[in-house]
Amino acid sequence: MVSVIEDADAPEGFSVVKATSSQAILGVISTQPAIFLQGETAYFGGSTPRGSSHFQKGSEVPLALAGRVPVKVNLEGEDIKPGDHLAISSQAGVAKKATASGVAIGIALEPFDGTIRDSSGNTIFSQTGVIEVFVNLGYAKLDTAISGGSVASSTFADAETGKLLTSGETLDMDNNDITNIRSILSANGSWNIDENGNLKVATIEAQKVKTDKLEVGSLEKPTGITLYDEDTGEPYCLSIASGVTKTRSGACDKLSPEPAPASDNNVDTESPIIEILGNNPAEVTKGGVFVDPGVNVTDNITDSFYIVVETKITDTQGADVTQIDTSVAGTYTIIYTATDLAGNSSTAERTVIIGELVSESIESTSEPVGTSTPETSV
Repeated sequence: MVSVIEDADAPEGFSVVKATSSQAILGVISTQPAIFLQGETAYFGGSTPRGSSHFQKGSEVPLALAGRVPVKVNLEGEDIKPGDHLAISSQAGVAKKATASGVAIGIALEPFDGTIRDSSGNTIFSQTGVIEVFVNLGYAKLDTAISGGSVASSTFADAETGKLLTSGETLDMDNNDITNIRSILSANGSWNIDENGNLKVATIEAQKVKTDKLEVGSLEKPTGITLYDEDTGEPYCLSIASGVTKTRSGACDKLSPEPAPASDNNVDTESPIIEILGNNPAEVTKGGVFVDPGVNVTDNITDSFYIVVETKITDTQGADVTQIDTSVAGTYTIIYTATDLAGNSSTAERTVIIGELVSESIESTSEPVGTSTPETSV
């Protein structure tokens, strides 16, 4: 491998020398080119002006523009395998296996592990050797895991950046940032972060929470706050009913519903009314994100806080599934079942269509009906 340097003593003002890592690589000297061009003259079949591979200072040398040429290599970058990119080593004019992004002279067509034969035909070990290389001078984008041979079957390199990515395994960002993310969705849909910064999770554990506003529960899902007694350490549920603060022994999410006030005739035969929130049917572009808008449940006697709502999801074949897979086109049905304290039940259904394109407009269901959507606990 050679580089070009400024040379005031040369007629052209420059000279070709063995390349080092601190110089720009010009190419590879060819010893027996099949086609040799010199000015307006072309030589074929290896008949070059010079039959020797050794060139004296001041002489002209044939520079390989393309094709296969023998190149001196060493083991600085570990063993060389066919297909490895080659770069300049610390030894002038000698190539090594490229282990990082940078200028590469070409691609190895032969292996080199230090095993060579001497003039007597005996196998010996040497740090340097000669292998055939396909000349392809340019900038090679490599990841260290690729060049090191530790790439798993589920990893791949980005075509534009050369950065190693993974699929199906842990992605190590190596202390780098993730930017320009629209949203993050968990595999089972139990938590997500949307593009507006809204975080939805089942549980948050933190040493300190500082906020300007705090809301506990909602109109559809009134609840309380679990506090622990300073003296006994026992949990108590602090909530509000009819504008009056009350406490009950036990954690809020573990308490059974309190009996609702009986009606005048002490008989409740009406089922809860389920109102589906959002679009029904809901249409989602394949590969997009679906978050259930939920339902609103009311009853003639039982407070909505005490109504039990259960959800079930079925796929296109009617089989029960645990989540909606938006990566595949299909139709899902979310079945909501609401039961009041008297045991009266009602059901509602939401259809979720996963398709290639989302309709221009989708009518919303706003009137109370006997159907609803998942992710509802009231």
